[in-house]
Amino acid sequence: MSDDCSCDLNEPIPAAPDSDCSCSIDIFPDKKADTNTECSCSTHIPNFHDTPKEPSTKTESILKACTCSSYVSTQPSKGDSSKKSSSAKCACPSQVSSQPSKRDSSKKSSSVKCACPSQVSSQPSKGDSSKTGSTRCTCSSHGISFGDIEPEKPIIPGKKYRKCGCPPKSSLKSGASKCTCSSHAVSFGDTAPAKPNPPEKKRKCGCPPKGTSVKSPLQPILDPNCDPDNPKMLSFDEVRNARANINGAVVKTPLINSKLSELYGMNIYLKNEFLQYTGSFKERGARNALMNMSETQKRTGAISASAGNHALALCYHGQELGIPITVVMPVVAPIMKIQNCKEFGAEIIVKGADMVEAKTIAQHLAQERGALYINGYDHIDVLAGQGTLGIEILEQLPSACAIVVPAGGGGLLAGIAVAVKSLKPCSKVIGAESENCPSFTNSMKAGKPVLTPSRPTVADGLAVPLPGYNSVHIAKSFVDKMTVVKEDDITVAMLRLIEKEKYIVEGAGATALAAIASGQLDEFKGKNVVVVLSGGNIDTTVLGRVLERGLAAEGRFLKVYVTVSDRAGGVSDLIRLISSIGVSIKNISQEREWLIVDVFSVKVKVVCETRDWDHACELKQLLEQNYSDITMVHVDFPPSTRSGKTDY
Repeated sequence: MSDDCSCDLNEPIPAAPDSDCSCSIDIFPDKKADTNTECSCSTHIPNFHDTPKEPSTKTESILKACTCSSYVSTQPSKGDSSKKSSSAKCACPSQVSSQPSKRDSSKKSSSVKCACPSQVSSQPSKGDSSKTGSTRCTCSSHGISFGDIEPEKPIIPGKKYRKCGCPPKSSLKSGASKCTCSSHAVSFGDTAPAKPNPPEKKRKCGCPPKGTSVKSPLQPILDPNCDPDNPKMLSFDEVRNARANINGAVVKTPLINSKLSELYGMNIYLKNEFLQYTGSFKERGARNALMNMSETQKRTGAISASAGNHALALCYHGQELGIPITVVMPVVAPIMKIQNCKEFGAEIIVKGADMVEAKTIAQHLAQERGALYINGYDHIDVLAGQGTLGIEILEQLPSACAIVVPAGGGGLLAGIAVAVKSLKPCSKVIGAESENCPSFTNSMKAGKPVLTPSRPTVADGLAVPLPGYNSVHIAKSFVDKMTVVKEDDITVAMLRLIEKEKYIVEGAGATALAAIASGQLDEFKGKNVVVVLSGGNIDTTVLGRVLERGLAAEGRFLKVYVTVSDRAGGVSDLIRLISSIGVSIKNISQEREWLIVDVFSVKVKVVCETRDWDHACELKQLLEQNYSDITMVHVDFPPSTRSGKTDY
């Protein structure tokens, strides 16, 4: 016999009989505990399996007393012990939601087939107002406590639904791909769990993919020797003590009267610091700082961050004094300087996108090891060592009217200024730096260190975005003037030092001469001016490009486009015309495809070399007289070098 109940809950419930109950459960009292078949007919308690006597108002229309025959008629007989009492439960909607008996809590109603209206028909019954808008079964056999109301939208007539009552997959909201009813193992009403984010892509080495910017997770550590809130002032006594510390260990470089004096109209003296053993003035400050370390610090070692010259000086003198040295160099440091540092036996760590990151890494490393961190341009012992250069200059040329010094972090400029102003206050101390990183000039104007964006520059040794706190504090009191020079001025200065003095000087070292070449110090014409050539460490691969750039900036290397006839003899006539005034042709090429004049013309590109600006002006005048379409690329004829015959 089927367990489904076929009674209609909408029909009125018949009155209870006056006689006592005749259900079989009273006939077989010994089966109660075993079968859990309490009677729930109208003569008994109107609840099934110990359901609370006072149901909530939401479920009153559901908890009706059972009057169907499916309960009594399915009781097992005395002689049929094989039948189980589980089939004797009522399956009508009014009873399926009831809880199991307290006496048999292990029994669940899930074995009873649900016949709720939401399963038999997608529409609620007319007489059951509490089910309005429900399209799913909420009985206990579906894992939801009886009487819960589903917060679902009303049923749309004619729309297809799943067996569970949920809408079809295609009608779910964007982002939901699963049914969210309780029969699908998701808590009722919860949205489907979001898909996990894909794992972050990494290279085989573990580094982030190319193009991903990686910032150092380390935070800068306050250096007690370079405190922004308490900057230190350098005294002349400290400079004199540094002179004694470095005596005999650092070269006393020559001060030479330059052959460029006549060209610029002033007596120029070159202080050749590029002749130091490691190629720069940095040896002075590094040696003094190492000499002033305590015995304990010397055993532990020193750590610093540098892109080149300070690293070389520290590694060399650390090896000489037997002090362990570790240097953190940014990835943009010149390869030659990295290799030279390793040859001095120091520990070299190439890490950090720029000097700011490299410095932070070095500070944390020094803290971990208990080593001394030496700032290459702001440690007071380093500044004192650089100041010994000012003493030497005035010993070699007491009549010096002005001293021009390259400025990056400001250590050399501040140290020299203290020494010179202490010995000869009337002498002028002037700083020079590239326009691509004028950080010290900006800091002097602001009265404190100012972070300045840095662009690529041939004077890479001066590209310090944030100058030293001690350096700026000292320079404010002693430096007379700051100059900012163009990149072309620096390359021209390097070229002239090679041609006239046979000196190979790096971009930072030639910046002081560039200040004179740019015409910014014309007030010192006829006077004694000292130019500090601070270093000579330049990559050989860069040197060739710098020389060509210098020749182009000086008007001695030109690129000219001339449109000539494409008939026989057209190009040869151009070559004869150019060579007639002594211009040397280095390269020549022709272009026909993209010429928009006519098909009988050709554009000729000529790369040529001239003697000077006047010779370049003569070439341009000659070409304009013979051809109507000429272009000289990136040529700006300066008024100071014009011959007077042309107005270009």
